[in-house]
Amino acid sequence: MRTLGSPGRVRGSSRIGEEPRIGEEPRSALLMPGQGAQYAGMGTGLYRALPAFAVIMDEVFQAMGAGGDELRSEWLAADPVLPLEHVLRSQPLLFAIDYALGRLLMSLGLRPAILLGHSVGELAAATLAGVFDLDGAVRVLTHRGNHLASGPAGGMVAVAASAEEIAPCLRPGVGIGAVNAPRQTVIAGLDEPLRATTTALREAGFISAPVFSLTPFHSTALRPVVDVIRHAMAGLPLRPPAIAVMSGYTARHLTDAEAVDPLYWAHHDVDPVLFWPALESLLATAPDRLIECGPGQGLVTLARRHPDIRSGRCEVLSLLGSPARGADAEADCFESAVTRLALRMPKPVARNDRVSF
Repeated sequence: MRTLGSPGRVRGSSRIGEEPRIGEEPRSALLMPGQGAQYAGMGTGLYRALPAFAVIMDEVFQAMGAGGDELRSEWLAADPVLPLEHVLRSQPLLFAIDYALGRLLMSLGLRPAILLGHSVGELAAATLAGVFDLDGAVRVLTHRGNHLASGPAGGMVAVAASAEEIAPCLRPGVGIGAVNAPRQTVIAGLDEPLRATTTALREAGFISAPVFSLTPFHSTALRPVVDVIRHAMAGLPLRPPAIAVMSGYTARHLTDAEAVDPLYWAHHDVDPVLFWPALESLLATAPDRLIECGPGQGLVTLARRHPDIRSGRCEVLSLLGSPARGADAEADCFESAVTRLALRMPKPVARNDRVSF
């Protein structure tokens, strides 16, 4: 198996297994996680240990105005007021960490060939690709979050089955929220029909587990948010992507027309995430490595089920490592990932440094 610092394939090739050209930079794909990937303390260890990361995170908090100061305090607090599943905490923090890690890697010299975001991760990917500027992305996040926070209660449930297998158990008001793997599907809906569907799935012998969310993302229950986001984006400058983005909603490259269409972005909370089909399309572009550019390692764990990953044709790594290792291990994990990527840390990680603000 090739090491991550070794030469990559011919740029632009679509054939898996093609012989690499000596001296060619490995083709990197960034995977940016979304709702459900959050965990207590995510990113705080790196924030306290690595000033270069802290600077970018603080840029995001500053773009959020007074709400950003409150969010940062909640994020760093030992006993936060808002639960981790709350839309006003999970969504902006996931965006901020995804975006800050991507910016940091790029500042260290990584040139990603393609980006794939899951749910809110696609907004972070689009911001890195230049579709949104940071202020515009934060505007979308803020309007959407404020609207959803006062919306109907609901949630999501991950089921170890295909969408076709669980379809007979779905109750009215519950639909497919995400296709994460051939036999890992997320359903979403309001609380009562979601409970009824979960009961029906259990009685049918399916294994399921709740996704950490108090909001029924990617369900028809959020259809009113489409107009809210579309109006919030009125006059917002949107640009074609400067870096290729694989859409998690169409499972193909994000087109220039889609990128500048407010309606495309407004539908993100209603339409299902097609992560696995999008991953297959991404792997067809022959990347050398997949990098989890956000909290945890959920997306690369899913990717390891793909034949191209199991065969060693494409390698995977995460930047922050397993949540089970805790925030204190994040700096070591990030430094190890940077070494594997043949990049250079901006400065030695000082374990006793604390960022003040």
